[in-house]
Amino acid sequence: MTLLSLSVRNDFPLLEREVGGKKIVYLDSSATSLKPQRVIDAVVGFYTQQTANVHRSVHLLSEEATDAYEMSRKQIASLVGADAREIAFTKNATEALNLLAINVDTNNLVGLPQIEHHSNLLPWIHHRHFYLPLDEDKRIDIEALKNIVRNDKPYLLTFATVSNALGIKHPVQELLNLCRAEGIKSILDLSQSVGHETVNLFSESCDFACFSGHKMLGPSGVGVLYQREGTSPALQPHYLGGEMVHQVHLDGFEARPFPWGMESGTPNIEGVIGLGAAAEYLEEIGTDAIAAHCNQLADELRHGISKLPRVKLQSNAADTGIVTFEVEGLSAHGVSRIMSNRFNIMVRSGFHCAQPLHELYEMPETVRASFHLYNTQEEVQQLLEALAVVQEMS
Repeated sequence: MTLLSLSVRNDFPLLEREVGGKKIVYLDSSATSLKPQRVIDAVVGFYTQQTANVHRSVHLLSEEATDAYEMSRKQIASLVGADAREIAFTKNATEALNLLAINVDTNNLVGLPQIEHHSNLLPWIHHRHFYLPLDEDKRIDIEALKNIVRNDKPYLLTFATVSNALGIKHPVQELLNLCRAEGIKSILDLSQSVGHETVNLFSESCDFACFSGHKMLGPSGVGVLYQREGTSPALQPHYLGGEMVHQVHLDGFEARPFPWGMESGTPNIEGVIGLGAAAEYLEEIGTDAIAAHCNQLADELRHGISKLPRVKLQSNAADTGIVTFEVEGLSAHGVSRIMSNRFNIMVRSGFHCAQPLHELYEMPETVRASFHLYNTQEEVQQLLEALAVVQEMS
């Protein structure tokens, strides 16, 4: 067991759960991460101590709730190297990407990788769009892309920093440098980066970004939409209603500025407060340490899989905590079900919300193991031992 996981495992109560007398091995953090007790306490604490709406009333409970809500905005901004005024809350990254797409004229040319998560494919399907060229490692090919953007002059490039399906990390800074040089707007989907590695939006200089809380130790139902201060044109609200306005008259209204103008109606207050607690927790642990820990576990798993003759790796990405594979002769869902029912090991199976990727490379549905700070070397060995048994069933 590594030192990092030794020090934090007691913070995650779900890891104490047993099924059939055996502890659960949770290896599905790219789908959703476990929640530390601090986050659970923050959510419960809102219900038991501060229940009130934010930004509306002037009584004590409302002011306390508003202070906690806005403090979370600052904590999240600190984690990702942004200013609090650049952080708006959504229900998840999917909603954020849809809000961004709504703000882009469908006649503007948008470029994106064909291997994106469905959440960053479907919102652009009715826009003029093209697919970014990929190299032999399935990463965005910068040199090939330079010729395309100089000839076609796209308005916007949007892409995930890390592929959720394969763990491939794109050359983010080079892509953003190209966008700035050519006057192209940029959107980063940081869903597989925030909480897993260090993110600094100030230095990366993208125009927009998004991520989901549930993948970074936070609650479900809350996400973040980032807009760099000074970006033009500024995002316009899509959902209209209470609190996102300065004034309302029967012949019109005046919206509040970003980020508050994007947050209509009663927000997921407890989710935002819980997400702030997650951001604070991650900063205390250190995202560099988390990345090194997860990469080490993933490297050990890839090395072990290379010795199993009927288990095939689908990616050799060596700088993320995501490992995708298939077992010869068995369906991905079958492998995942056996892992759960027989070994108490929780892994993801299927297309991982990236079916066009699988079709492009003629890949079957796959099994994915993904790590976070609470996983251990012992759990890697448990998975490898289980795979050694499962491969003999094919």
